[in-house]
Amino acid sequence: MNHPGHETCVLEAEITLSRCLDLLDGIGAEKLRPFYERFIRLRGRETVGQLKQKENPDSYGDFDCHVINLACETMAEDGERIDVVRGACAVGGPLFTDPTGELPDSRPARREHIQLAVRDNSAILSFRQAD
Repeated sequence: MNHPGHETCVLEAEITLSRCLDLLDGIGAEKLRPFYERFIRLRGRETVGQLKQKENPDSYGDFDCHVINLACETMAEDGERIDVVRGACAVGGPLFTDPTGELPDSRPARREHIQLAVRDNSAILSFRQAD
């Protein structure tokens, strides 16, 4: 990634996913689903309507973060501690499309990546600056 005027570096980390809310599998995604409506009930539709997704399409937005945080906090109160959240981001639109619009678009996006949100530093087993 190019960040003019800023020195960049790459960090390499070993992170345990033993207490992970994994949004890449059906189980984690289904655990998260009910918290969408719960968050709206708690905060009110008008307040939630004012939350914005981040302008950076490479990351989860403010609304997503609030829902995920509510889910993790509630699960912790119920005895299920979440140290890491793993999810996928697909940005830039379909990898290929039919210019006529008659054929389906691809499912893969122009850029896809996995994001990890480490909620507790104990999940980081080691890290170093990559070569």
